[in-house]
Amino acid sequence: DFYLSGMDTERRNALGIAPLTHLRQQIAAIKNTDDLTKMIAKLHVLGVGVGWNVFVDQDAKQSDQYILHLVQDGLGMPDRDYYLKNDPESKRVRDAYRKHVSALFHLSGMAKPDIEAATNTLLAFETKLARASMRKEDTRDAEKTYHKVSAAGLRKLAPHINWHGYFSGILVDMPARMVVMQPEFMHAVSQLCSDTPIDTWRLYLDWHVVNEYASLLSAPFVKEQFNFYGHVLSGQQKMRPQWRRVMGTVNGYLGELLGQLYVAKHFGPEAKRKMQELVDNLFVAYEARLENLDWMSTATKRKAVEKLRAMTHKIGYPEKWKSHRGLIIAPDDYVGNVMRAEQFWHKYEMKKLGKPVDYTEWFMYPQTVNAYFNPVMNEIVFPAAILQAPFFSIDFDEAVNYGAIGAVIGHEITHGFDDQGAKFDKKGNMKNWWNEADRTSFEKRTAVLRKQFDQYTVADGVKVNGQLTLGENVADLGGASIAYDAYQLHLEKTERKTLQGFSPEQRFFLAFALFERENVRPEFEKMQVLTDPHSPGHLRINGPASNLPEFYEAFNVQLGDKLYRPPKSRAQIW
Repeated sequence: DFYLSGMDTERRNALGIAPLTHLRQQIAAIKNTDDLTKMIAKLHVLGVGVGWNVFVDQDAKQSDQYILHLVQDGLGMPDRDYYLKNDPESKRVRDAYRKHVSALFHLSGMAKPDIEAATNTLLAFETKLARASMRKEDTRDAEKTYHKVSAAGLRKLAPHINWHGYFSGILVDMPARMVVMQPEFMHAVSQLCSDTPIDTWRLYLDWHVVNEYASLLSAPFVKEQFNFYGHVLSGQQKMRPQWRRVMGTVNGYLGELLGQLYVAKHFGPEAKRKMQELVDNLFVAYEARLENLDWMSTATKRKAVEKLRAMTHKIGYPEKWKSHRGLIIAPDDYVGNVMRAEQFWHKYEMKKLGKPVDYTEWFMYPQTVNAYFNPVMNEIVFPAAILQAPFFSIDFDEAVNYGAIGAVIGHEITHGFDDQGAKFDKKGNMKNWWNEADRTSFEKRTAVLRKQFDQYTVADGVKVNGQLTLGENVADLGGASIAYDAYQLHLEKTERKTLQGFSPEQRFFLAFALFERENVRPEFEKMQVLTDPHSPGHLRINGPASNLPEFYEAFNVQLGDKLYRPPKSRAQIW
């Protein structure tokens, strides 16, 4: 029914912007800051991130408890720098965004003479939010984004926000304690609630409601949304077919229902058993690597091994599936379905407060081609969809399995020991388990990798950000190293074979390249290096490989070869 509601083009075109009318009328009726706060809360429940946003997660310093987090949000472009910098790429995107803002005002029914002034007002307001926003390099820093405050502390920090009305609106009691991830931002938003005319806030909220839901409306809205977010930002030349776009929406809200169908068809017990064997071998290799580190003291090594042994792993799909009981889906109400689903999952999250942590919960669907490390659970998770070709198959040459999915497994384990993951102990608490000299050695070694990636550029000379991407680059380097070691352990038990002229080690590195095999357009690559903590795909392969002595040996890499790096400039961490 959800899918059919999205595929009903005729109905969507006939309705136009009408599905948003009730919300827009409520925004138009805002008279004061109390009304404003309550409306912001209502929009947060509906998935519209205006002003700031809210979510529930484990407390980073008391990981056996859930706590509410307040986080910066509210920008229409992907990062603050697009508003504030005057480099060619920021200006290109900002100019296109101005056109997008105006186009949505026009489609929403605003009179033509009013559009330019409204566009200027919206961009000026969002620029104020951007100036107050934490830099992206800092948003990934676990220490810089952990500020636990009391209810009284929150009122003092952001006095112009009606917090009682806000928490009531997001369906929770005023918490005794919460984490404010960016205090300076929350203080600035509070000031904007006081200093900014209500008309401006109404304009801002109304535009963001339309922008958030535009892809679910009639064809002109869908086309405009694609033009900016698809074409300008990502370089896409044409929209995906409607059935894929609608399936993406359904997947976003009913992912575990689809996941059950996916697993039944594509992930059998033999694949899970083989994957478990691979994971076990990676852990053995990792522990050996930790024990043999020449730069870490015995005391810190012991704690690192304890953390490694305590790390849990989930493979394929959840032990128990989430219930969708109470969620109402209609075959003729696409926007309504999304709004009800947003409310349903918001309530699901808020109900966690005060309850024991559910260590069985998954934060990716089985049909997602990805994996993750969760520092507060000290766990690694591998959905069924990444346990398929080209990453993994029970029929593959083992060099391919270790080089591809093995590197993914090693990558996720290494996240527990990257520049941020290493701040968490074996129980998932942000707590220093290092001695000072070891921490200094670790930071010197990560600095080599940071400097390496700072030298890389993509389209139009846009530079990779070595600090922003440091955690992922550490994980990529560690992942390849540990997967290689694990493959060597496997070869000790089996016959070494040369296949199609390639040695086992050469096949391993060729398979490692499958880990990030992709085609990207230059616009997407530029957006990626400006906003994403992951480096571009080809650098996630060539960057680590150029540091690994095993790669030099496998292919006899010499001075003058493209991936050659002088020994003193090669990063070696885990």
